[in-house]
Amino acid sequence: MEISNKNNIGKAEEKKEEKKKKEKGKYIADLRKDKEGREIINKVLDEANNKSLGREILFKDIVLMAFTKINPKDLEKLQKNSLTEMERVERLLTEHNKKNNSSISLGEFLVRKLNLI
Repeated sequence: MEISNKNNIGKAEEKKEEKKKKEKGKYIADLRKDKEGREIINKVLDEANNKSLGREILFKDIVLMAFTKINPKDLEKLQKNSLTEMERVERLLTEHNKKNNSSISLGEFLVRKLNLI
């Protein structure tokens, strides 16, 4: 009984955190170490604001427009690019085991892939 109560508390806390994330009103993009990213953003902002009428176009305006252009393939690419080398290997192992209906270990998988047998 106590274990299920702890699980319920944990799930309630997770739901609260998820709700906080969705209600968050401020996001920060730290580009201090990304010179190329800053240059791209500044170039787009300069071009967007090269006009004689209308309010200043803000970074926020560009981000919101860009977010509406993201498609499922873009999300897939972002997710793939976020993987570490080891996570990529683990993903290949999982796909291999699923495809071949097997459950070989990571070591055995690497031996096979590297043709060390």
